[in-house]
Amino acid sequence: MKSNKEFIQGIYDKYNEYENNQGYVFKKSENHKKHPQKNFLALKLLALAAVFVLAFSTVLIYQNYNKNQNLQMAQKPQDNNEAEEISLATVDSFENFYNIIKNANLDEELNSAKSESTLQESIADSMQNDTNSNRDSEELDLNYSKTNTQVKGVDEADIVKTDGNYIYYVANENIIIVDIRAPEGIKVVGKISFENTKISPSEIYINENKLIVLGNTYENITVTYEINARAEEDIASAAGYNKNKAVVIVYDISSKEEPKEERRIEINGYYVSSRMIGNNIYFVSNYYLSNLIGIARYPVQELKQEDYMVSYTDSKVSSEERYIDFNKVHYFEDIEDTNYLTIVGFSLDNDEQADIQTFLGAGNEIYCSLENMYIQKSKYTYQLDQNQRITNSSTSTKIFKFNLNDGKIRFKAEAEVPGVINNQFSMDENEKGEFRIATTISDNWTTTDDTSNRLYVLDEDLKLIGKLEGLAKGEKIYSVRYMGDRAYIVTFKQVDPLFVIDLSDGKNPKVLGELKIPGYSTYLHPYDENHIIGFGYNTKENGTTVTNEGLKMSMFDITDFNNPKELFKVDIGNSYTSSELTYNHKALLYSKDKNIIAFPITTYNRKTISSARFYEISLENGFVLKGEVSHGSDYENQIKRIIFANDYYYTLSNGLIKVIRMNDLQEVGQVEI
Repeated sequence: MKSNKEFIQGIYDKYNEYENNQGYVFKKSENHKKHPQKNFLALKLLALAAVFVLAFSTVLIYQNYNKNQNLQMAQKPQDNNEAEEISLATVDSFENFYNIIKNANLDEELNSAKSESTLQESIADSMQNDTNSNRDSEELDLNYSKTNTQVKGVDEADIVKTDGNYIYYVANENIIIVDIRAPEGIKVVGKISFENTKISPSEIYINENKLIVLGNTYENITVTYEINARAEEDIASAAGYNKNKAVVIVYDISSKEEPKEERRIEINGYYVSSRMIGNNIYFVSNYYLSNLIGIARYPVQELKQEDYMVSYTDSKVSSEERYIDFNKVHYFEDIEDTNYLTIVGFSLDNDEQADIQTFLGAGNEIYCSLENMYIQKSKYTYQLDQNQRITNSSTSTKIFKFNLNDGKIRFKAEAEVPGVINNQFSMDENEKGEFRIATTISDNWTTTDDTSNRLYVLDEDLKLIGKLEGLAKGEKIYSVRYMGDRAYIVTFKQVDPLFVIDLSDGKNPKVLGELKIPGYSTYLHPYDENHIIGFGYNTKENGTTVTNEGLKMSMFDITDFNNPKELFKVDIGNSYTSSELTYNHKALLYSKDKNIIAFPITTYNRKTISSARFYEISLENGFVLKGEVSHGSDYENQIKRIIFANDYYYTLSNGLIKVIRMNDLQEVGQVEI
């Protein structure tokens, strides 16, 4: 009995045989003119074949569903160091890849229905051992700030890092190294320039004397096909495109003045996100094959398989570009798109080749705990009626789980839940290994009238064990935060409901309390086990419309889970005021031990003014504004980050770093960059 792939391949073989015999691709023939009935019979055969493919695809979908259910029963990580085999099918060969792509295109044409949109964002992880264990940004034994992350021990890359003696900063396509040991005499001592190169640095890590740069690079590619396209003579078709690559470069910065490149890894795609756990780096790329458009028009023999493979270089192994064989490319049977998702892991402690795992099928958001990475992909599927109007639309979120161990990556399980997430904070893993995810469901994203929200709890194998449905109908989620056995969810339409949800029994999540106030929070940050800070917008209701009226920061008291309260708040700016913190948690500087919270804001009032706002924070006195620091109104002077080291703040823009004394906010130095 033929396998699924052999059956589908047979259909395409018959189709290609028909093309060759009937002159569809090659030169016209007299027989073609004399026997038009052959064409008619062949077309009937093709139509019948299409019906078989459609029917067979239905069987495949059912089989794939059962197969995926079995895949979700992944085993726990092994205690030994032996590599665990990935329990996913592989593409195996270029011919199979060709047929997978072709089959996907055929399914799309036959159904005239399926489409998908992916929603962008970053990653998140859960809080372990309740709130305080997750305050990775406030290391009690350090005299300098760290990037505001979600998981203690899981670092996130950002545009600025400090070790207390130096600042490392991504600005204007360069990495700037600034000596801050004498704050009044701050100076640039090193620079890694990417100007006039094809590399664009995005984020960095610092690990002792290692500087890790992550970003993107590209090269121009021209592909030429020799094809016969219903013409008397052969036609050469050329197509050009940019071949994007995600890149990570490790530098030895023992000498700040002369950083030395130690390792470079490049892989097809664009950089999505990354994590550093101990001395191990994990990063994710998506590779969109732009030259896949129209692949089904050409016979497989006329295509160059290297144009459709993932290539990489790892300078620790070789400077030569290598290709990942199709028998090393795994794929999810029910993929909706034909992109490559690649996860790369390597250790800073050794020169072993990076672990590269490639999958046919994209991913967009990642969430990472100390042991597992979850890659999420949102999709929007709909059908079109005869008038090309959208019907039967639905949204869902696919989740892929991978185990991380000393720079190695192993696929564990997959799942799909209805709805789409808001951002990385919608996801969480607790100490039991349970995965929690909050989603918003809507059949019409142009209005919130038919939206509803849900929270799902999945076990270690991503099997559903509990759910909470029908939360805040007519509204959608704007922020989520998990604190141990509780979840805090903010939804919004005209008021800001803050829901307190009990997750102590994963099989039976339930709402404990609810608070409704004007405005809404787009980011929630733990203060202590009984208080949480909300950062977002003031709103003004005008009939059926709601407008933003500036920023708002609130302290929520959740001591009584059944009766949450807004303990105090502060309004910031006007309707033309914004902050990166509303959509990027890394823009926050926070230390509970120093009672400080600071963030950049931008306000327009005849001209745009960027500034850093500094507050003292306590339950007794609330938010007390200590002052503002501005770099000016030019774009180059818009403040991007605020950090501290020893007794000084540092405000950073593209053109300038200022040194501000913490006790009185007086400027004591600056350096242009």
